[in-house]
Amino acid sequence: MLRLLGSAAMIATLAAPALQAQSQPLETEQWQEIRGFLERNPGVVDQLEAAMARELSPDQAAQDAAFIADQADTLYEDPLSPVLGNPDGEVLVVKFSDFRCPHCRSVTPELEQLVEGDDRVKLIVKELPILGDASVEAAKFALAAYDLGGSEAYDRVQEALFENQRARITGYFLEDLAETAGLDPRAVIERMDSDAIEEHLEANRDLAEGLKISGTPAILVGDVVVRGAAPVEALRKGVSEVYGD
Repeated sequence: MLRLLGSAAMIATLAAPALQAQSQPLETEQWQEIRGFLERNPGVVDQLEAAMARELSPDQAAQDAAFIADQADTLYEDPLSPVLGNPDGEVLVVKFSDFRCPHCRSVTPELEQLVEGDDRVKLIVKELPILGDASVEAAKFALAAYDLGGSEAYDRVQEALFENQRARITGYFLEDLAETAGLDPRAVIERMDSDAIEEHLEANRDLAEGLKISGTPAILVGDVVVRGAAPVEALRKGVSEVYGD
């Protein structure tokens, strides 16, 4: 059983560095454009403040914990969700991710360090392609590779898709990628268009909607939801608070 902590303090511990990790220096023209938008739409600031307060509130944390407990089987036991680390691990970490998302790419090495540094961690990946058709094709291919080749094949595919984040997802690209992962390209491409993978992605979308996840990455540590990237030290602290040392 998960400990249903769901504390706002815990979320704040993880969310603060997550927001810092995503921030990038703005060019002068970008800042002027943002400033102009906010001046023309002053209500946006109030909406953002309200959204942040809601996300860090005890009520939202309790809602997250209740939803996670209700959907535990779908979150943790779906056979099509790639599992990295210890498949029998007691420390449950879930990543909602999109292969075209730069922040998903940046948080992946942090999660790899978490897995490598703690043999209790079971890392479950929920593909959530929200950045267009190329995201959907990449997610389907990665899931097909996992279904046919397991964690090792998925690992190779994941690395290649993030490294070639802006590449066109053509048939030739996918064939080369399948061969790199040691898989039969035809079998992978046929599998990626299966009903099972489409239904799996739809279930992931339903989970994201239930958890009020509107962007990627989002990370679950136990019953705490972090909407955004987080450095490995914050993740380790989160694991320690939820599961103990």
